[in-house]
Amino acid sequence: MEEFKLQRLNEDIETLTNRKIPELEDKVRKLEEEYNEKQMELASVKTQLELPRKKFQVTENVISDSTLLDQYIIEIKNSKEDIEKYRSRIITVPSGISREEAEAEIVSGKAENNNIIVHGYPQEFFSWVLIIMTRQIRMSINHPRV
Repeated sequence: MEEFKLQRLNEDIETLTNRKIPELEDKVRKLEEEYNEKQMELASVKTQLELPRKKFQVTENVISDSTLLDQYIIEIKNSKEDIEKYRSRIITVPSGISREEAEAEIVSGKAENNNIIVHGYPQEFFSWVLIIMTRQIRMSINHPRV
């Protein structure tokens, strides 16, 4: 009698194991697929973030051949507050605009009193490249007036 119960329990365990293992393997496979998709999304986002950095390298005097003097590029990450603070001196340049087009906007007077151009990073990342047009503005960013 005990042997029969033991055999029955072993059969039940084997039945449950045979049923559960494929279910768990299926779950693992689905999770691996989701993980791989997320990894591809992450790689895509990283690539999108790197493109503007490659286009506008963040160093002083990047636009050395420009007709505009004393230009500096400063990268400000995650600083929506800084953008808001200097909004009166900012003009937005659409993503993908060339350096020559940006300069033409300034020279043509579209920039007027605006001294900073925000170059086209995706807005949702709040990573901006600011082209500083005058030493005065550069100083006001480094040493804001109270």
